[in-house]
Amino acid sequence: MAPEQMQGTAVDARADVFSLGCVLFEMITGRKTFARATPVETLAAILSAPAPDVSATGTDAPPDLARIVSRCLEKQPGSRFQSASDLAFALRALMTAPVGGPVTVIAPSTGPVPQPTSRLLARYWLWSGLAALVLLLAAAVAVFVTSRLRQPSGTPVPRMSNPLQVTTAIGVEGHPTWSPDGRMLAYQSDQSGNQELWVSGPAGALPQQLTADPAPDAGPRWKPDGLEITFYSQRTGKREVWVLPARGGPARQITRSEQDCAYPAWSPDGRTLAFVNHGVGICTISVPGGKERCLTSVPNG
Repeated sequence: MAPEQMQGTAVDARADVFSLGCVLFEMITGRKTFARATPVETLAAILSAPAPDVSATGTDAPPDLARIVSRCLEKQPGSRFQSASDLAFALRALMTAPVGGPVTVIAPSTGPVPQPTSRLLARYWLWSGLAALVLLLAAAVAVFVTSRLRQPSGTPVPRMSNPLQVTTAIGVEGHPTWSPDGRMLAYQSDQSGNQELWVSGPAGALPQQLTADPAPDAGPRWKPDGLEITFYSQRTGKREVWVLPARGGPARQITRSEQDCAYPAWSPDGRTLAFVNHGVGICTISVPGGKERCLTSVPNG
C-alpha cells in the first residue's frame, strides 16, 4: 500500500508503481520492503521511514536496477515513475544495455580494465531475466489500467462516490458495522497496541475506545435497538460471545461452551444471538440467560 493510500489522499496509477517497487525489492533481495516487528510499525515505516536501498542489502544487483527500484519506492508520487509504461521503458533500457554497460567497474588508476567474466555474464543474464519478468508485470498493469480507461461509454463502471475517511489512526482496523440509525460506526482496531473495540461518530469526532482487555476483542455487531454491541473475545482463554453497552461499560459473557464461539449476529427483535460454535456448527442463544440451541452439526471426521 502506497503512503498516499494510507493518508487518504488522491490516488492514481503511481500508487501501483510503488506496490510494484515493493514486489521488485523482495524479488531481488528476498526481504520484505518495510518489514517491522508489528503491523503498526510497518505502516509507520511506509509513511515515514526511508525506503531501503537494494545496494545496501549485500545483493549484487546492477546499480541501475537498484536505482529503478529506489525510484519506484519514493514517498512522493511525483518523484516516482509516472506510469507503468515509464517503468517498463526503464527496465527495457536496462535489458538492452551491453553486458558491461549497466555495471560500473571501479578499476585501479593504471593497468587494463577488467573484461566481463563468465561469472559476470551469468549475473547479467540472471538480472536481465528478473528485469524481463518485472517488465511483463509492468506491462500487465499498464494494459489493465488502459483497458479500464478505454471501456465503452455505455459500459457502467463501478465508482466510489465521495468517499469519506472515518478513521485516521495508525493501525489495523476491520469489521466495521453501522449503528441502526446510521450515525455511529463500531469496528475493531489495534491502534492502542492490542485489538480492541472502538466507536466513531460523525466526521471529525474523536473515536471512543469501548474495550481495554488484554485479550483481543473482535467482530462487533450492533443490537437492533442500538443500545448494545455483541462481539467475541478470548478473555476466558478461548473465544466466547460477549455483549456490552454501546456507550461503553462492563461486558458480560453470553456463551459458555467447551468449543470456540465466534461471529455473533442479532436476530431482528434483538432477543437472540446466532453464532458459530466451532465444535458443533451454527447455534443460537436467547439474551439474557438463555440456553444454547444448535441449528446445524459438523460431520464427524
